[in-house]
Amino acid sequence: MKNRQLALALLFLTLSCQGISQTDTIYIPFVAYWSKGDSYEFAVRKIKKKWDNGSLTKNDTIGYIARFEVLDSTESSYKLAWTYRTNLEQDYNIPPALLDSFSKYEFTRAVYTTNELGEFRGVDNWEEISVMMTELINDVVDFLSADKPDKKGEIARIMKPFGDIYSSRHGIEELLFKELQYFHSPLGSQYALRDTLYWEEKLTNMLGGDPIRGDASLYIDQSSYDPENEFCIMIQDMKLNHEDTKLLVLEFLRRSGLDLASFEEELNNAVFDISDHNVFEYYYYPGIPDYIETVRETNLKIRTTDMRQVEITAIELLPSDN
Repeated sequence: MKNRQLALALLFLTLSCQGISQTDTIYIPFVAYWSKGDSYEFAVRKIKKKWDNGSLTKNDTIGYIARFEVLDSTESSYKLAWTYRTNLEQDYNIPPALLDSFSKYEFTRAVYTTNELGEFRGVDNWEEISVMMTELINDVVDFLSADKPDKKGEIARIMKPFGDIYSSRHGIEELLFKELQYFHSPLGSQYALRDTLYWEEKLTNMLGGDPIRGDASLYIDQSSYDPENEFCIMIQDMKLNHEDTKLLVLEFLRRSGLDLASFEEELNNAVFDISDHNVFEYYYYPGIPDYIETVRETNLKIRTTDMRQVEITAIELLPSDN
């Protein structure tokens, strides 16, 4: 976001220094205009498809209703809540007979803060959520190894990278509540209707270490601009840096207990490609999305493995009861 703001500032400076007035340039400000007590409900759907060597091997969909609430509003910030109900049976394959034992994990509520423009600042109760997720992972390990105790150590090693991720604030914000990043991503900037922005994004490395670089672009679909209803559609694309992505995947595999030294040469020649295509259908006033769809495509080629994965997140505003 900082890079995007810098790009916007440079663009403004360039236009300001030109001798010819740019009267035909339209800027669209994405700024939060919320009040204490405001609330909206969204249908969230997450789809994950995976192909191994050209054959579809996974096609999962999970969905839930999330509630967005404005808990407080000041001149410099908003305090917000994002609450949803976890489908334990669907998300973690918990059998119906054991759902009562896992009921304490059913509802997840993030209390978080933005600045006065609506830019995401952080989850305030991340430590509480981290403890809950750690307990959930431990209970899942116990459940999966209940009838095969000799495999408990192996299952725990496989789950360890997720435990590491959920032990940090960045992991909670970037993985568990990634939809909040999408929700707030456009806010806090203004965008020229007829321009495309290009910049190098730097994404938080959830395993620690250097950020993941990405070549990103963004533009407003001119045909969607509706000033009467203060609505437009924003398109964002990004391709992650090949080497940064490769290092991230290798570190995840290492933490999962895989002996990487046994096939070092194949890893050096492996293909790790990740690209994003995001669409934001947004009421830029009052700063609420009508529909967001994000698509991340991952391609991995190593040894005899040719894997392609597509992850789709859709966030849709539900009609108000008012």
